[in-house]
Amino acid sequence: GGMNHAVIEPALCALIATLTGLDAAYVVFQNAAQPTGWRQRVTLSWVALQGVGTDESRWTYAANANPLLEMTPTVEGPRAATLQLSFDSTDQRPGYTGHHLAELVRTRLMRPSALATLAAADLALGRIGDILTADYKADGRWISRCVLDVRLNGKASEADLDGRTAYIATVQATATITRPDGATLDTDIQPTLP
Repeated sequence: GGMNHAVIEPALCALIATLTGLDAAYVVFQNAAQPTGWRQRVTLSWVALQGVGTDESRWTYAANANPLLEMTPTVEGPRAATLQLSFDSTDQRPGYTGHHLAELVRTRLMRPSALATLAAADLALGRIGDILTADYKADGRWISRCVLDVRLNGKASEADLDGRTAYIATVQATATITRPDGATLDTDIQPTLP
C-alpha cells in the first residue's frame, strides 16, 4: 500500500541524473548503497509525507469465476511528499559546485519532459524550495553542498482484496400505488420501471 516507491524512487534517480548530467551511479537515495570515488553526487531522501484530505474508496469491476468477487475496492488518497536533494561536489570551480547542480535541477524540473517523467510515476511537481548552502569538511577538505527541497504531489493506493463483493447487474422493482382512501389504482395506470 501507500505510494509506489518501487516505481517512484528509480524514476526520480534517473530524472535527477538526466537533469544534472551526472552518471546515474552518483544519484542515489540516502538508504541505498552509497557510491565511492565521486567528485559530484546527489543524495535523495524523503523528509516529509502527509495526507491531503481524506482517502476514499473506489470500486473496479473484473469478471471472476466467482460472481461474489467481481467488485474490488481500492482505497486512494492524495499525498504531499517532500523530497530533499543534497548536491555534493569536491570541485569548487564555478559550474561544478553543489550550488551549480542544485540550480540546474531547480530550473530543469520545469521542462515539459521532466514533468512528463514525474507524471509517468504518478507524481506532479508541487513546489520547488530555496537552495540552502550546507558546506562541510571531510578528510581535511571542504565539500560544496547545497540542499533543495521539492514538494511532489502523488497518491497512495491499496486494493482491499478481502473487501471484494458481488457486482449488481440489474435491479427489478415492483410497487403498488394506493389512493388516499386505501383503494388500489387500476393496473393499466400503475407505473413501470425500465
